[in-house]
Amino acid sequence: MNKIFKNEFHKIVKDVYPSYYVKNKIDAEIQNHGKKGDFQMKKRRIVLVACLALFLSVGVYGGGKITSSKISSLSNYTYTTFSDVEKAEKKTGIDANIPKDLGNYTFDGITVANVSDFDDSGNEMNKRKNIIVTYKNSSNEIIDLYVDKIFDNQTPLSEQKFQETRTSNGVNFYYTKLETLFLGDGSQLTKEEQRRMEEDPFYNVAYGSPDQEREVSISKHLSFETNGVSYSILANENVQKEELFEMGAHFFQ
Repeated sequence: MNKIFKNEFHKIVKDVYPSYYVKNKIDAEIQNHGKKGDFQMKKRRIVLVACLALFLSVGVYGGGKITSSKISSLSNYTYTTFSDVEKAEKKTGIDANIPKDLGNYTFDGITVANVSDFDDSGNEMNKRKNIIVTYKNSSNEIIDLYVDKIFDNQTPLSEQKFQETRTSNGVNFYYTKLETLFLGDGSQLTKEEQRRMEEDPFYNVAYGSPDQEREVSISKHLSFETNGVSYSILANENVQKEELFEMGAHFFQ
């Protein structure tokens, strides 16, 4: 599970097309044969974890609703020193508050990614660059921080659904724990898995190659907005919920 989280998903940085983020965390539907690395997303609510944890909102653009988004970047870091945060901000046009450390995790590198949203007619909008900051602890476990612009046609976090919300320093923090089932292409879901796929917005299914073993991955997310910028912290299951809330509060100390 950790291998998938740390290795496989960090290769997933090209041409991802989630279709519709259901009011909170990465509740996305991959259209037809949308691909993510070696995995094909053949169901609704697929988690865009690790390098592609897009915390995107459903919104309205003109007469069309935002139904999909695309993010792409190189697999290598754009910058590898913390002082380059200013370069990333200049490149993306985002005036962000990026800490050097998050709890026991220290800065490891920055990735600048290209992001676009699409409405239900396929019209591209909100073209921009965002910032992905990766942190590591002494065990080489990672946490990713996603920093993005907020657009008027995106639904604010306050109107979305989360598993827990807390307020600190006047900022609302939204927490979600997501579960993803990885299957080999052609594998069948059990009745319970099918039910959860259809009913649970925090349960996701991804299909890989035929020899992909049935495996479950847990990801945890903390999101907040301030000064026109959205922040989303992505962690694996080893990070406790309280740790994430403490990390969020650290931004405002």
